[in-house]
Amino acid sequence: LNYNLLTYLYAKMFKYLNSLIYLQLDNNLIKYIEEETFWGLENLTSLLLNNNKLSLIKRFYFLELKTLINLDLSHNQISSIEPESFINLVNLVDLNLRDNCLFKLSPFLFLNLFNLTSLDLSSNVFVKLKSQSFINLKSRNLKELNLANNHLTSFDCRIFSKLNNL
Repeated sequence: LNYNLLTYLYAKMFKYLNSLIYLQLDNNLIKYIEEETFWGLENLTSLLLNNNKLSLIKRFYFLELKTLINLDLSHNQISSIEPESFINLVNLVDLNLRDNCLFKLSPFLFLNLFNLTSLDLSSNVFVKLKSQSFINLKSRNLKELNLANNHLTSFDCRIFSKLNNL
């Protein structure tokens, strides 16, 4: 479904695709995702939503996607992500938030991402990162954290204290 003109994702629109493992919704015009849009996708491992028009990630968007390994939200207009938006993504390995409009991170954003190995936050508009930014990122597997091409002027030295494998 990539490279189309989709603007809105409706509740349960993929409910009959319970064997689907890879969903490409990239390069559309998606602005909004209804609650339970991804309901029934119990085997989905990869979701590409990059190059769309998303500006807000709501807590309920990805609740059903417990098997998700790869989530690409890059090249959108995301300025806000509600706390605990990724809380059920316990198998997530790769999270790409590159090239958005993010300027702050909730301390509860990365809760339960125990298997995360790569987190790309590059090309956003962070000016300062607080010590609590990654406090709940408890992944022992995190090998890559990309903060390049932001507007960082300073950061608290404790910000990386729990990220021992970087």
